[in-house]
Amino acid sequence: MPPCGGIGEGPFQRGVTIGEVSEQFGVDGKIVRRCARAAAAQALMRERPARTSETTPHRPYLVRRWSEECDNA
Repeated sequence: MPPCGGIGEGPFQRGVTIGEVSEQFGVDGKIVRRCARAAAAQALMRERPARTSETTPHRPYLVRRWSEECDNA
């Protein structure tokens, strides 16, 4: 479920507190507050950098060897 799935502005327009929404959805109050302040879902999305590993520089070689059906050490 997305971080703000179903929270939005609705409960706050009815006078429900952040603590009540937090308890109802089982999430931290900071998440509820962030969702309530966001103008749109896109405002909540963050760009994540690509993950790398120690094998990343060797990936072309490993892919080639795997395609040659060499799958052991």
